[in-house]
Amino acid sequence: MSQLTIPLKVAEVADWCEALARRVRAGDTLALGIVEVPCGPSVRPAIAPLRLRIQRGTDLVTACTSAIDGPSSSDPSPGGRALRETLGIIRVCSLGSPHTAHTLDRVAGHLRIRVALTAEVRSHTASARLSARLLTALPIVAVGLTVMISPDSARVFTTPAGLLCLSVSLGLNAVGWLWIRSLITAAES
Repeated sequence: MSQLTIPLKVAEVADWCEALARRVRAGDTLALGIVEVPCGPSVRPAIAPLRLRIQRGTDLVTACTSAIDGPSSSDPSPGGRALRETLGIIRVCSLGSPHTAHTLDRVAGHLRIRVALTAEVRSHTASARLSARLLTALPIVAVGLTVMISPDSARVFTTPAGLLCLSVSLGLNAVGWLWIRSLITAAES
């Protein structure tokens, strides 16, 4: 049976960071906070190995390094990148920073800004995504409606010239869709 993985969410990493900062500010050690602070469903499986290493007595620097270089290191998502960055900062804080809680609050704040910017970019690219869908579907729908209205018009697609036109138009339609998607992806990343 395959295990379903929940994509890491930047907002949940930020929530975890803030909760960790509260625990450190209340007097807990960073290691105890990492083990005991509740986290969101997308963060929980990603930090489970880190928590286990800490519970088994591994020092925080080594545990964070293992977590950064472990399975989450291959997660290219924004949430995976946010968690790796956060663990790197926790690793540095564990070396004896007197401002750990403040640093974790700042990290959470930066992650929240990243979430807000991502949402803003998505809203700005919404019309481009809609245009891509419309420009991709419109020619296909138009040909379909034409054939439904006038079945005799379908004969044009049985000739070599008609098949060539159909193939070229479908190919150009696919290229246009891929081009718009690449522009949108570039704008969103």
